[in-house]
Amino acid sequence: MKLVSVIARIEGQGMTLETTEYVITDEKVIGGVTYYYRLRQVDLDGIYLYSDIRSVVLSEVEKDWILYPNPIDGKQRLTVELYSKASSI
Repeated sequence: MKLVSVIARIEGQGMTLETTEYVITDEKVIGGVTYYYRLRQVDLDGIYLYSDIRSVVLSEVEKDWILYPNPIDGKQRLTVELYSKASSI
């Protein structure tokens, strides 16, 4: 079964001699699953090339949580950022 999803489309900077960095975060990943990624780069004339395919396996996220203060009085904001070590295959 072949499943292809477009994560994002980014407009290029056009013709430039400057180094340009493009960054996208795949927000819909699940720990313990192997994901395969490639880029499709389209030139101004419509010609496109695909990058090599890269695979990434994310480790499982720990499920122990400590949230504080608890309860909150509605004036605080709780921000949770989960990080996982990724290993490239």
